[in-house]
Amino acid sequence: MNLFVKQFTTLFAISIFANFVIAIPQIFTDTYAFCEYEFGEKKVTFPDKLWTISTKDFTLHYSLCSSVQRICHNQTSTCLIQKNNNQVIDLGHEFTTDADEEFTLVSQGAKCSSNYRKNYILKISLQCSDSIKSKPRLMSSEDDCTFEVIMMKPDCEPKCTEIVAGAYLLDLRSLKKTFQVEVDSKKFSVTLCGSNRECPNEIGACEILQNGATPLASVESQHFNYDVTKDELTARGRYKQGRVVRDVQVLLKCNWDTDLANATYKKVPVQGKHYRFEVESSFGCIKLPQSCVVSSFGNLHYDLSKLYRSQGWTVSGFPRGKLFLNICGSLDQPEGVCSDQYSQVCQLYNKAYTNWGSILSSLEADSDIIKARFSSGSRCIEDPQFLYSTEIQFMCSKTEKDPTFKKIQGCVMLLTWETPRACPVDFYKGDNCYMNDRVGNRNLQQLHTQSDKIHPLTPNKKTKLIYNLCGPIHESCNNFTNVSFCLKTDKKESVIGFENKELISENGQLRLELKGSTCSNKKSQAGVVVDFVCTYETPPPPSLISVLEDGCKFNVTVFTQKTCLSRGIFNNCAYSTANLTYDLSGLTTKNKNYVVGDQNVEFIFNVCGPIVSGPGALCRGNTMVCWKNKTEVNVRYKYQSLGGVERTKWHHTSDGLIMEAEMGAFCEGLGHYKSVFQFECSKTKLAPLFLSKHNCIYTFKWKTPEACPREKKCLVPGSKPDSALDLTKLQKKTVQVHIDGTNQYEFDLCNDMYTTYSNGITNRFFLSREYFTFEKNSYVVLDLQNDCDSTSSTASKVIFEMECSETLNDVFDNKTYFEDCVLNMTIHTPIVCPPTKEKQVSYSIIEHESTIENPYPTQNTQNFENNCTVFNEQTGYEFKLNKMKSEEILFNYTRFFINFDGNLSRCSGAFCKNDSKVVEDECPTPFFDYISQQVKLPYSTSAHCFSGGNYEFEVVLKCNQTRSGGKIVKDEICKSTVTYGLPEACYLLKQDLASAGHVRTAVIAGSVTSVVLLIGCAILIYFNRRRCGQYLHYVPLFNNKSAVPVYIRDSNL
Repeated sequence: MNLFVKQFTTLFAISIFANFVIAIPQIFTDTYAFCEYEFGEKKVTFPDKLWTISTKDFTLHYSLCSSVQRICHNQTSTCLIQKNNNQVIDLGHEFTTDADEEFTLVSQGAKCSSNYRKNYILKISLQCSDSIKSKPRLMSSEDDCTFEVIMMKPDCEPKCTEIVAGAYLLDLRSLKKTFQVEVDSKKFSVTLCGSNRECPNEIGACEILQNGATPLASVESQHFNYDVTKDELTARGRYKQGRVVRDVQVLLKCNWDTDLANATYKKVPVQGKHYRFEVESSFGCIKLPQSCVVSSFGNLHYDLSKLYRSQGWTVSGFPRGKLFLNICGSLDQPEGVCSDQYSQVCQLYNKAYTNWGSILSSLEADSDIIKARFSSGSRCIEDPQFLYSTEIQFMCSKTEKDPTFKKIQGCVMLLTWETPRACPVDFYKGDNCYMNDRVGNRNLQQLHTQSDKIHPLTPNKKTKLIYNLCGPIHESCNNFTNVSFCLKTDKKESVIGFENKELISENGQLRLELKGSTCSNKKSQAGVVVDFVCTYETPPPPSLISVLEDGCKFNVTVFTQKTCLSRGIFNNCAYSTANLTYDLSGLTTKNKNYVVGDQNVEFIFNVCGPIVSGPGALCRGNTMVCWKNKTEVNVRYKYQSLGGVERTKWHHTSDGLIMEAEMGAFCEGLGHYKSVFQFECSKTKLAPLFLSKHNCIYTFKWKTPEACPREKKCLVPGSKPDSALDLTKLQKKTVQVHIDGTNQYEFDLCNDMYTTYSNGITNRFFLSREYFTFEKNSYVVLDLQNDCDSTSSTASKVIFEMECSETLNDVFDNKTYFEDCVLNMTIHTPIVCPPTKEKQVSYSIIEHESTIENPYPTQNTQNFENNCTVFNEQTGYEFKLNKMKSEEILFNYTRFFINFDGNLSRCSGAFCKNDSKVVEDECPTPFFDYISQQVKLPYSTSAHCFSGGNYEFEVVLKCNQTRSGGKIVKDEICKSTVTYGLPEACYLLKQDLASAGHVRTAVIAGSVTSVVLLIGCAILIYFNRRRCGQYLHYVPLFNNKSAVPVYIRDSNL
């Protein structure tokens, strides 16, 4: 049936010829990820979707990007289900390209039931032609073991089709209709797809003349273009004749009720050879999947998907009937206009439905306001040339206030909606282990290492988890190569997590979620969640691995600086005045934050370093002090930097030490926020307090022992590692030396610079200092870093012999000589005198029997009487363990009891685990690790371990400026380790620090050559009384040839 419509106006006349057909809107609801295959040098991208082909005998399922476990109940990429018995046949775990056939994918599955020498094979042939079907087709095959499917190539665009977003095919090949338009005595005939009978051969559009037709677009040039941003589908074509080029564009406007209608000719400002038309068609109603996620300036994300309601929200204040609204999908309405047109805004009035918008044509966010536009509704009664549409303005709110009607302007309805769902969310996804969220960028790609990590799960190590991060492991797992987590036993391999580099950021917490094969119970799927935690510790703590469910699901916690928001800048936390030194480095943390505040506001901070970023601490960059509004629902205003690490200033007042952290976030009208900390000396460490806010300055007060000043130390480093000479009592002494009346030097033993006076010119230069001992004598060498010229009176080194004297207090001897660029001096001082009495500590000795082999040097052990003492003969320092309070620690659902002072009634020994005593009442044998600054206390136990031997327990005391509670760092089936941070451990490990009243003779730590020279020089001195200074300037030897006058004065350095 032909429909002829003729309408006259003063400007033009229009006529349309069309066949009446059922409306064909193009609706897409599924969203896809993508994968890629390489065919030679060409790469082809496929949508990650499930394809299904059904016959009378069986149903074939396959996916080219992922498993079809949900359908096939196995971790396979394709399967065949027989309809007569529901038997599932595995056709293969993954597809590969066929080297013999171009654009062919092959999957090899289980053994073929009709021929056990073969395997089932599925071959997918990718083809492209104008007539190819959009759905895959199963081809007949004489081989019962091989199935062949013909499938359209993803990048194939047959004539009159358009691929949108790489996955959605707009197929307009059935739109072979012709429409005519008459305007200003001109007549046009246009066919959108195919030849036009009214035009010359192979021509789709032409201008009809009295004696023929002028071609405007050839069939060969016909194509469609869909602009997602404008929601506009355009048919296009062109025709070239000599130098003349004519082009045609037809805009298909959405009309749910017709296939093709209401064609118009649109004049263009410059006509030329350009012809523009508009026509209404259901083919122009294109509804793509809606994510309802939008980003704004500043990388803020908004997610309205949780506002989805299939029955819709009822709009309050609507004056005519009821108005229903669904944001992220079509309404589930009774059969009628709204249902037929996939409406998302529907009016019900007097039992009649009106569609106020079916397609989310616009969604954008700006300045905390989200604007959505729903277009392509019903025909507007007030102005029939338009369709109804709805515009909604979303605003962030603490409470849900539901959508509200505002007004109607012509054919457009305006609504507002205050809702918490309109607040920005801290949820982001990043590819290739790279994250770019609102707070910064983090790149975790370097966590993929050349060697895989192995985590034993049983004592015999036969069951182990092999894994790598941000990439696959370097070996196959159950015949799969794209595996990141593999569980291996002596008989079986299981995929716990297939490779996945999609990084997730949620509330500042980064994680990877990996899915594996079917669990052994056949009821669930294996998986791993990897959480990344910020730490500035070097090296970082080992990863924590927990088994969550039947050896099938795991949780891994990885500590790394790569997930931190700061570059990890830590400032020197020491400040000195003329005579005092402050050292607040003990307050600096690298794995946690200080937090003070109330129920509304929190201050998160560190000292001399950045905060440890993570959930609840999301200030950007190198922030030292972070303000958090706990009641704010908009994350944009929830955090604010009150001071950074780079611009830290120190001041000393009569009340204590002041630290200023400057360059926080911008403070409107006043520059930048700044935090001021007032530190006061206190015997006990109190919690920091927030005092006040004035304009953009926040002030805090902190009483702590770290703020107590110490007398400024003058330590000269020794030639032996970890040795030094304390010359603090000499730091006010300044020495002036005149050499030959020409060169005058001024220096002291506690300054790294010296002064020269020559010919009225004053200069200051750097020097280096070193302390060493030789034949029980102590020496301090000042290297002036000058080249030696034996013909001049220029000094290159100054050697002080420190001579013990109990009566002379820091007196410089007049026995001072200069030769071969070396100035030799002597100081009489009690500083280097040996101690008069060594501290002695006695303890009882008992026999100790244990089946555990002790890896530490054999020493005597102590009786346990709640007073175990750790004593180091090298330092003379002792520490009683009962000074450490007993405590209960919960770790990985295991309860540990550390009973140092015997006050835990639930534990009768020194150490209990889950109410079971594993360590008897016995003192440990200490082992002093000076390199790592740890004191290790291994306890012997009588608890038998089923893997052989006895259970091992170890306490590690780490040198730390402040005390920290116990932390379980290792808990295996046969061994547990707990660590404590203690200042006392520092004293136990302190070596060769010479000070007034107690100095141990250091040994020269030099090379073999130095020793030989020393011995040779000693022989020469004895026989020839000559200097060896020209060979070894560090050995102070004197003669009577050139005495140098010396002047000593006290000074305040």
